[in-house]
Amino acid sequence: MPKRIKEIVEKVQFYYGKRETGYTSPDEITRELNVESGNVFTDLIEEYAITRRISEYLQGFMVPSEEIGLNLSGEGDKPTDFAHAISFRLDDDTAGEILEIAFWRERLKHPNKPPSAEFPIARMVGTKIEVRPADSTKIFLDYFRFPTKVVYDFIVQNGDEYIYQDPTSVDWEWPETIEDRIINRVLANLGIPNKDRDLMGYSQNEKFQEK
Repeated sequence: MPKRIKEIVEKVQFYYGKRETGYTSPDEITRELNVESGNVFTDLIEEYAITRRISEYLQGFMVPSEEIGLNLSGEGDKPTDFAHAISFRLDDDTAGEILEIAFWRERLKHPNKPPSAEFPIARMVGTKIEVRPADSTKIFLDYFRFPTKVVYDFIVQNGDEYIYQDPTSVDWEWPETIEDRIINRVLANLGIPNKDRDLMGYSQNEKFQEK
């Protein structure tokens, strides 16, 4: 069987021939393929680094193996802090597939791979999670929860002095590596331009005071 490069070069020649007159040699095409292969690889490495960083940011919000009870129709309630589904499994550890609503009906009627005990599927609809086949009484769901809403509790003294109250405050959950990004968005919402340098100076000043 010919290597895939033959098919790829011929495909490029075909599309090139539809737009341009003349002939492009395999050497020219493979040279361009190698150049763009390197460029795409570099792009993907950058995306991989971004994806790794996003995973690190969200790791603290992942809830593993949350038990969800199902009724006879295969429906259960999403957790109240549910934000995004990651994966699910049945009680016997069979891994399921979470589908977008647009693909749900098509999968139910799939001639070769309909939902079964070996290939269960689920979808999120409103406040519910639906599982097919509807043979299980519970599933275990991995999901991302929403960040807890922070509370900066305080009392007011002398009319305009805010005194922070730690015991009744609710803490911030985001890692330090991303907090400036959120703070900058808050400043923008308040009508203040991006203050990256000021934020860096503030952070350095806080570390100096802690010493």
